[in-house]
Amino acid sequence: MLSSSLFLPGPTAAHLLTAPESPIHLSAGNTALLSVSLNFSPLVPEYFQLRWRFDTGQRLVLILKADRCLAGTAGPRPWRDSCRINIVKLEGYKHRAELGSENASLVLQNVRAEDSGNYSVTVLAFNLKLSANIILTVTEVEAPVTLMTAAGDRDYEVTNAIQLSVAGVILCLLGLILAEVRNALLLLEMPSSEDSDGLYYNSSY
Repeated sequence: MLSSSLFLPGPTAAHLLTAPESPIHLSAGNTALLSVSLNFSPLVPEYFQLRWRFDTGQRLVLILKADRCLAGTAGPRPWRDSCRINIVKLEGYKHRAELGSENASLVLQNVRAEDSGNYSVTVLAFNLKLSANIILTVTEVEAPVTLMTAAGDRDYEVTNAIQLSVAGVILCLLGLILAEVRNALLLLEMPSSEDSDGLYYNSSY
């Protein structure tokens, strides 16, 4: 875990902000959880800000403003229950960014490739500054070639082949029929042997 801490005057005064070391890898369209733990010790500041920033895109994502925090509520979660909290989402993140239920984590919905990069979270209070970083990598999913389209193309090719084959058979049959008709006509035009003999006999007589 990466952590950032600042020690305030006093033997036991320490505040801690921790984030995972490993980058987060997601496919486009999923929800990213940038998990961060904010721990105040021994006391929660009466007022502080928590800012999530997309450093790669050079823009703020979300600002949490906490004030009127009750004393004696140190720990990983109690500050959310003991402070009056106001959350401001910046342009481009109003419908995609949320403060996660896990402490100070950022939830980013429907991530895209352009969301890839370094995110930083910073806590600011009187005499206090904590920061941590998380790297998010989003991979676009290539649209697969649908089997329906491929099957449709194959069906189209098969249909064409069948049509060409049928056309070839029909042409052959037509050729045979025409040849038979031609032979029949030739036979009708030729005189028979009996007629030839008769003509010969009559000419001799």
